[in-house]
Amino acid sequence: MILKSGVVGALVLILVPWALYFAERFFPQDVSSDLVQLGSISSSSVKVWLFSTAATKAHVSYDDQDGEHKSLLFDFDEKHPTLTVLLSDLNPETQYNVTIELLEANNQILFTDRVMFKTLGSNMSRVRFAFGSCTMAIPLIHPFLGFSSNLRYIATTLRPDFMLLLGDQIYADVDISANAEQLYRTTVHDDAYQAIGRSTPLFTMYDDHEIYNNWNAGPDDPLYQESIQLYERYFGDRNPARLEPGEHYYSWKTGVAAFFMLDVRKYASPKYSPDGPTKTKLGATQKDLFLSWLQSSTEPFKIVISSMVVSDLGQQAVDEGWALYQTEYLEIASFIKSHNISGVVLLSGDLHFAGVFQHTPFDFLFEE
Repeated sequence: MILKSGVVGALVLILVPWALYFAERFFPQDVSSDLVQLGSISSSSVKVWLFSTAATKAHVSYDDQDGEHKSLLFDFDEKHPTLTVLLSDLNPETQYNVTIELLEANNQILFTDRVMFKTLGSNMSRVRFAFGSCTMAIPLIHPFLGFSSNLRYIATTLRPDFMLLLGDQIYADVDISANAEQLYRTTVHDDAYQAIGRSTPLFTMYDDHEIYNNWNAGPDDPLYQESIQLYERYFGDRNPARLEPGEHYYSWKTGVAAFFMLDVRKYASPKYSPDGPTKTKLGATQKDLFLSWLQSSTEPFKIVISSMVVSDLGQQAVDEGWALYQTEYLEIASFIKSHNISGVVLLSGDLHFAGVFQHTPFDFLFEE
């Protein structure tokens, strides 16, 4: 498994820059078509993400919980082709059919589409979701790496309640033309990404490749500040309200499970600095909110999500995961144990293979 991952990683480093350059030069893709995709969902709301290079407004209509026809109008930012709209006051566990019309400045209809979704229940006894990472749509070779078929299978066969995309939605650092927005456009216009985005609500987080390989430079880094704006416009804006203004971490719940999406990049201390009580993955504010969430959540399952592997059993973990942040890891794991918090499950991304890790000495913690 590790050998296979190493081979795939080497092939990615060699083939991705070539494929991006070759495809852009000789097989240019249509990355300007109008799009309608889903974002995060709850028992009473959903986010709908729109893309258009020509529209100035979006007309959204659907029947509300009382059977009345709801009609809403939203404005695009003239500087950007993306718009995320929030539909609220919805009924739990209810299927909705939403019509979206993208309008020109003169109110002429440019594009019409319909999406269907079912809201989550406030007291669900079961929730079905998929998760994965490193799913950038790479021109020419994307279908051969398996990501494309995986997304289609999830969208058309598994049909979960929602999906988690745990980072590396693009690989900005291997693009010869250095056009990160073009990579985002290529990804969201990819057929497989459209299949998942149109059928399945999405929750997301960024990781390093949205910025730079193994990025660890902190929130004042100009490259981060520039790159994160693109992530937000194409994926981050789809997420639920953040726990703090200007941050990327957030939480939500379904009844049977509560979820906390960690941001393990922005405030991470330099990875090779000495470990100790001041070295952090999460930053003080996020860690305090996370520990409070662990203690206060009453759902049977508490799903903790990290874009980077937590267990030091995972390949590359000693360099890129939590293994160099053992003091904070031990603090969190000990907190869970000492407060007798049950049902904690860890989900992580970044590795190019699937695995299940049982943590030691905290054998009650399992990570997928």
